Amino acid sequence: MESRRCYWDFGYFPTPRCIDLGRVDIISAGAISQAALFSLARVPGIQMGGYIFDHDRTSLSNFNRNMLTLRGDVDHLKAELCSSRCAQVFDLTPVAARYSSTHQLSGRVLVGVDDIPSRWVIQRNSPGWVGVSGTSHFSVSSSSHRTSEPCSGCLHPIDDATIVGSIPTISYVSFWAGLSLAVRLLREHAGVPYPREKQHLWLTPLRMDLAHSSMWFPVPACPKCPVGCAASRRK
Repeated sequence: MESRRCYWDFGYFPTPRCIDLGRVDIISAGAISQAALFSLARVPGIQMGGYIFDHDRTSLSNFNRNMLTLRGDVDHLKAELCSSRCAQVFDLTPVAARYSSTHQLSGRVLVGVDDIPSRWVIQRNSPGWVGVSGTSHFSVSSSSHRTSEPCSGCLHPIDDATIVGSIPTISYVSFWAGLSLAVRLLREHAGVPYPREKQHLWLTPLRMDLAHSSMWFPVPACPKCPVGCAASRRK
């Protein structure tokens, strides 16, 4: 079956000519975060600073999806690479290490980490808004969490089984995950975040022509939230 044409968007929201996002910390400098930075850097008049955390180095397997990466970047630290490639637009300080609770995070955090327990640690130590995007098979999971809302631990209260070996990926799935993250950050800054019934997006870019290629969901508070967020305690 072939899809010749389809249409979908994230919803209109007004943006000013100059956008100063202030400090935004980024956890991971891999495919999702690079797609988010690639997208944000193309917004006219945008400014942003912050820290970007990643201990990993670029490998050949990254080239099909890492938007800021060139062939000569093999073995370069991903955090330093992202900081350098975005230097004309963003003031990102690279931290060549895994994020740990010893680092104090800013009021806005972008998370491009698929590992669920790592998300719990980040959410638990974040003082404000958190945007999270991940990939699963051919689909994207994207969500955002204010301090008063159910958190990423409520959305994913159970860790997935450990996968051994390389995980198959498709380049455009990671790109849509990063693009979704960039849109959520811009909407939060503009004061027009998605309503509660759209706190979580499940998106399958492979077949955007299908009726259920995009599904919006609220995030229910989970009484057994591993983060122990305020919403789960109220529940």
